[in-house]
Amino acid sequence: GRDTAHYRPVWELTERLLAEFARRCEQRGAAFVVVYAPAIVQIEADHWRTKRDLHQLTKDYDLNNPNRQLQGIAGRQGIPLIDLTPAFAAAAEQQTL
Repeated sequence: GRDTAHYRPVWELTERLLAEFARRCEQRGAAFVVVYAPAIVQIEADHWRTKRDLHQLTKDYDLNNPNRQLQGIAGRQGIPLIDLTPAFAAAAEQQTL
């Protein structure tokens, strides 16, 4: 989207930091795993509508971009990634989170 270039330095820094964490863990014989817990706006539509309206975001704003960015980083760096978004979404169908 339109914010891709704006956030590129942030994601590049995130990748460097995660790669360094992974390297240090490996040096010490420890496993390193990234666990992504989604923002509430990714799970509950009412929260998303409120935030979208408050910040005047467009309807095509990509809520799953953080997931994809982390998947790309994890893949490039060989870091296991656990994305809790599906589990949270399933739980939200049963109850309010």
